[in-house]
Amino acid sequence: MLQYFDSHCHIRNETVKLPDGIGVIDNAAKISDWNSVINFSQNNLNAYGAIGIHPWYVSDLPDNWDSLMYELLVQFPNLTIGEIGLDKKHPEFVRQLNIFVRQLELAKVLKCGVHIHCFGAWDIMREILIKQDCNALPFVLFHRFNGVISDWIKWENVFFSYSPVKKFRRILLTPQNRILLETDSDNAANIVEWTDVVVNESKILKENFVNNALRMLNNGQIA
Repeated sequence: MLQYFDSHCHIRNETVKLPDGIGVIDNAAKISDWNSVINFSQNNLNAYGAIGIHPWYVSDLPDNWDSLMYELLVQFPNLTIGEIGLDKKHPEFVRQLNIFVRQLELAKVLKCGVHIHCFGAWDIMREILIKQDCNALPFVLFHRFNGVISDWIKWENVFFSYSPVKKFRRILLTPQNRILLETDSDNAANIVEWTDVVVNESKILKENFVNNALRMLNNGQIA
């Protein structure tokens, strides 16, 4: 039985076995991560995989990167799309935009949830997601969320994930049925301490974080 869930991590050692009681979503950042994410998720019962192009790694992509992604998503239908997004701190922002939109298009075609990184581009992010009709996707997960909760709360498919922080104000403002926790690390076991900290500080029930993750990944069902 799952007791903890790391909603966003980067485990690049595909031979790692998850500790009992922990579930994870393992995200890729670039093409070279995709196979390890797939193998890790195939080798661990409670591991879910997400493949994508992170905005830091939009340079030097092969011309057929999107067809490669499409083929893997069709071959492994339990995969979702991530980590994708926009980052104003990093160069090639126009290229970031183009790569991001193309991945959203694939998500719509294949009905995949998406795991999004956003820094310094929330207004643009909102415009794109509205234009792409992303409220029709199975889910949109904002990882390490640092935006304005009220801008997104009406989107019923949006979830908010938080990595270890010292300030809990944003966490306390997040609806308890949409909140997830993450390590954003290569060690899912770190989710235990972080979850216990949040439970103690916020009084949110620990099982909420597991149930929310499973509902998100299983079309509203805790399965």
